[in-house]
Amino acid sequence: FYMSVEAGKRMRARGGGSIVNVSSANAITPGDKQAVYSMTKAAILSMTKTLAVELAPSRIRVNAIAPGLVDTRFASSLLE
Repeated sequence: FYMSVEAGKRMRARGGGSIVNVSSANAITPGDKQAVYSMTKAAILSMTKTLAVELAPSRIRVNAIAPGLVDTRFASSLLE
């Protein structure tokens, strides 16, 4: 949030820009036993939508990507 606010100030001074946040598919469909993770990713998605509306008049785009589960060693227990 604070990074987006500061970036927004600098982009406003330069006439526009783009902010990309990383959320998760869990923001839309919470994962089992992943309440805190899912809530924080949903908060990022909501913040992104709000900033997109607020910063649009300053020619600043705000978007989020929401990847799903990626097959990594960390995620292996979720995939099994």
